[in-house]
Amino acid sequence: MAWFVRLGRLVTTARGTIVAAAMVTTSLVAASAGAQITGAVSTTSFDGLLVNGNLYSDARGVYFSGGPQNRNAAGLTPGIYFFQVTTRDGSVLVSTDLATDRLVYVDSYGRVGGRCLANGAPIHSTRVHPEGAADTASGAVPVRLWPFASEPSGKGDYKAWLILAAAWDGSEYIADPNTSIAADGRHLSFLQRDSRTDNFTFRATSSGVPVAASEFNGAVFDDLNANGVLEPSDLPLGGATVRCTLILPDGSETSLEATSDLSGNYFLTTEGLAGGLPSGTAFRVTQVPLGGAWTQTAPAPDGFGDRYYSGILGSGLGFFYGLDFGNTS
Repeated sequence: MAWFVRLGRLVTTARGTIVAAAMVTTSLVAASAGAQITGAVSTTSFDGLLVNGNLYSDARGVYFSGGPQNRNAAGLTPGIYFFQVTTRDGSVLVSTDLATDRLVYVDSYGRVGGRCLANGAPIHSTRVHPEGAADTASGAVPVRLWPFASEPSGKGDYKAWLILAAAWDGSEYIADPNTSIAADGRHLSFLQRDSRTDNFTFRATSSGVPVAASEFNGAVFDDLNANGVLEPSDLPLGGATVRCTLILPDGSETSLEATSDLSGNYFLTTEGLAGGLPSGTAFRVTQVPLGGAWTQTAPAPDGFGDRYYSGILGSGLGFFYGLDFGNTS
């Protein structure tokens, strides 16, 4: 969906009306006084556990998040935001894709909720700017900053930006009249008070370190009381398919599948994959729906209703046990 920048045009969407306005300027950042939006943004890892990280060895491993560090702290102003990467001083844009491909939404709790379209509708992405695992403390969803080009100085110093595109007033999105997209589709014009930033440094010192074999194990069970917990009274479900999707740092994917045995157990291993896996590879383990009258009860769903286990592989042997899938009929 195209971003709307015609002056005074009202655009009706599924979640309200966007009032969009154009502003003509040649600068990347327009200076202003004061602050309009609240909260903070920080770079982090795929799982969001790295708080305000600033040194990375793999450009594809740099994610950003924003909002409160817990559910009681102040968050970002709810709305739709552009994100981008520039040189440390903000003078040169190094993000290489279109601005409309760099949109996220901030929910009513002030947390980055993930990728979205120009009308605020959430979207999943596993390739360009994929989402990481939701932070268990704050609920924020990290989003990958890459692709971006090397900054000109060669020092590896960058700045990540979150820029208000449209604020949510409780019933509709109101476009920020000071934010617009340049003719090239990549650069943004905006007031600095409508943005939040965080600095980070990329040093290619250990990118691509191979990961030793990882194992994934769990059970598929008939959740008799539908409480989402594997209990002694629950029954095993054999013949169910469990899939592990592996997302490499370059965005490519490969997958493994296993079938649960008569005891309901399944086992997956990355051992034997041609070429091995680089450090920073993400995984997502799901159960293929059983069909018929069966409904999945475990694990707990994410904000989109999807049920899965996810994480990121390090440089050592990884054992991921207890990845159980409950079902009821």
